[in-house]
Amino acid sequence: REVAEIRGDLVEAAWGNQIRNYVFHPYQMVKDLRTNEETTAIEDVMNGDLNPFIQAYLQQENQLVESQSA
Repeated sequence: REVAEIRGDLVEAAWGNQIRNYVFHPYQMVKDLRTNEETTAIEDVMNGDLNPFIQAYLQQENQLVESQSA
């Protein structure tokens, strides 16, 4: 049970289970579909800088926990 809690929810990697959209042309944008966080710094994201998306996800999870405990 502890392993399942650490691993979190597992989802099948199937069509329609997208986390982010990447647009390269005619403009540049990356959008996280879980949090609606967007950035035009697509080169940074492609180089591994996912911090804005991670922070937005953690803030969303924190707000959910706070609302459930209130």
